[in-house]
Amino acid sequence: MTQPALFALFQKRIPGDDSLLTLAQRLFQECGLLPEIHAGAPEEYQAMLAFHPFPGREAMVHLPRDLDLLDTDDRDGIVNLAAEGAETIRGLVVHDQKAARDDFEAYLDALRDLNRKLRRKKTPVRLFVEYTVGLEPDQFCSVIEAAADLPAISACIDIGHVGIRRARQVYEQSFPGHRLTAHEAGDPETFKHLAEVEDAVLSAMAVTLDMIRRLSAMNKPLHFHLHDGHPLVENHYHVPDHRSFLDRPRLTAPDDSRIELDTLYGPEGLHAVVETARQHLEEEKLSFTLEIHETLEALQLDPQAEFLFAHWADRTNAERMNHWLDLLKRNANLFQKIWSSRQPEAEAGATR
Repeated sequence: MTQPALFALFQKRIPGDDSLLTLAQRLFQECGLLPEIHAGAPEEYQAMLAFHPFPGREAMVHLPRDLDLLDTDDRDGIVNLAAEGAETIRGLVVHDQKAARDDFEAYLDALRDLNRKLRRKKTPVRLFVEYTVGLEPDQFCSVIEAAADLPAISACIDIGHVGIRRARQVYEQSFPGHRLTAHEAGDPETFKHLAEVEDAVLSAMAVTLDMIRRLSAMNKPLHFHLHDGHPLVENHYHVPDHRSFLDRPRLTAPDDSRIELDTLYGPEGLHAVVETARQHLEEEKLSFTLEIHETLEALQLDPQAEFLFAHWADRTNAERMNHWLDLLKRNANLFQKIWSSRQPEAEAGATR
């Protein structure tokens, strides 16, 4: 059984010194996780490489969200980072832009220019355009398909972003003017329509799997950002996704009872995503990142890790980091269990 290219967010995200990164390094080594690093320049990437859990092995790089592919300087910066990190960077993830919808040809010309420059540098690094800004899935797929002849350009399917958009769209078609957001979670009207909320959330799966099948048809590498969510429940960054697949959030009803919610995917949905990808594309062309955010919860440090924070008077943030890492570990175990559960006959019958 081949091992998947499984990455996870690798950064502090919680205030503290580099002991937090050392703690992350140890956990990633334990789980066999590779890092997806946030960096916008070669020096930022190189600084994080000092904590790579497996020196010399590959990493994904998530580029800053404010990069504008229509800007020549931003494109040149991307190419420079790819060239400087060519030995270890598997791919660069960049957010899509509304320009892909509003100025399609200009956006496609920018992708063509990036492809030319990356090829000229003779770097194997690929740029993965991530579904983020709420384009219609068909619009996003059309952009990626228009770049099908550009070997250095492909897609990052963020299943949380796809799912949240679809759930909201379905619900709001049934109840015009009533948005499916956390701001509406306390509205008594929302609780009158929980069955419709559930139907809307369940509708996300079909759109996600259709996107996987459609983009796999190009026979190019695909990257995935994996996380769960529910449109009525936000995390402390005020986003409704980037949650664990093992979490079932709860809402407080008007009568103060607690209602447990089914999320977009859950373990079964993650299984469907992974299996669909494997059925339609060679495994070596697939890569996945657990893009799950930290919470504000804390988990006591193991005795083997306590020495890393002996110089800390208050270890609250270390324990918060520890909780996040444990969350990544449990989701990595789930992913790896799904990956290894495929039966030989399923592998033989997979569509390539």
